[in-house]
Formats: sequence, structure tokens, C-alpha cells
Amino acid sequence: VVALARCGARVKLANRTLERAEELARHVNAAVGEERVHPLMMEPEPLGEAVARAGLVVNTTSLGMSPRVGEMAP
Repeated sequence: VVALARCGARVKLANRTLERAEELARHVNAAVGEERVHPLMMEPEPLGEAVARAGLVVNTTSLGMSPRVGEMAP
């Protein structure tokens, strides 16, 4: 996320809890020195809208990774 923001990307950062998304966005924005990252709650409507407008989607969930290989993200 830091690399994308430093390259000028506008990033929507989704998390299961809005508080955690806000915390991560603050951390990245502080590292970058400008507000490039905006928090987003992982709910169907706002997430769907953000994905529909996105040029790139990066899924960083641990679902599907060992030992949870049978689980997939929504």
C-alpha cells in the first residue's frame, strides 16, 4: 500500500473493522506524507462500488493460505 501511495495511486483500504482500516490508512498516509489512502469498511455496497471503479484490486487476506487452503475470500 505504501508503494502504491508513493507512486501517486489513490487507495481504498478495506478491512473487516472500520477502526482498523482507519488506523492502517493513518499509518500509510503518515509514511507517504500526504492523504492517498482512504479507509473503507468491508460491506457489500461500499466495497462493490470501490471495486467497480478500481483499476487494480489487491487481496491481502490470509484466507486460502496454509493451513486454511480450502477457505476463499468473498
